[in-house]
Amino acid sequence: MADDPGYNPQLIGGSPATEEYKFAATLLYKDQGDRPTPVRCGGAQIAPEWVITAAHCLAGRNPADFEVNVGSNDYLGGKIIDAAAFFVHPFWNDESEKSAGDIALIKLAAPSPAPSISPFRTPIAGTPVRMIGWGRTVGGDPASIPREILQLDTRLLPASACEFGDEFSITPGDLCVERGNGGTAGACNGDSGSPLLLNVRGKWRIIGVDSRSGGDSCLATDEVFTSTAFYWNWVADTMIENRRR
Repeated sequence: MADDPGYNPQLIGGSPATEEYKFAATLLYKDQGDRPTPVRCGGAQIAPEWVITAAHCLAGRNPADFEVNVGSNDYLGGKIIDAAAFFVHPFWNDESEKSAGDIALIKLAAPSPAPSISPFRTPIAGTPVRMIGWGRTVGGDPASIPREILQLDTRLLPASACEFGDEFSITPGDLCVERGNGGTAGACNGDSGSPLLLNVRGKWRIIGVDSRSGGDSCLATDEVFTSTAFYWNWVADTMIENRRR
């Protein structure tokens, strides 16, 4: 995921979007440097001034170096707003905790006009879900980031399917999501932080953010998402405590 070793999310084998995901967000480097694209991670707008994403996308980073695109399937086609502050879950990289805590919030410098997405409780294994994201479409090619968001329909798996036996194995607070198309489609670099979607009575709700896979390459294993329901008390408290900053 993003450009961190071992974290590998992108939508290899995804399909062009069949609808507008106005709540989808992209974390962009202001200075692209020698990177082939400015995309660092995905995310989702959950309130006018707040975007949810993965902790490993933000940890150790300076908000002043980033901006966020919201409101468009094109990662440069929506409203671009500066990142004002980053909030990383305290469990992230805390070896005393059993949960990975790979979840974080971006406070925007100004309210976004785009619609927000609401959370929903975690459904049972076997439930159909949808991945979306701007991750690489070719595992070893950093230039394969698409301008337009891709989507992939898949399903939740039992947690045991994501017990990889290494540091990327599933923890409490995580969801296991099946690779699509017989294991040939799934997340990779650039999809980190992107939302996992559940269709609830015809409306998309967020149930997770893309965290990681096992192994040393995209599609080596099924995908681990951080459960938004598991960490929602922290999310809500963080937004309330920092709404006037």
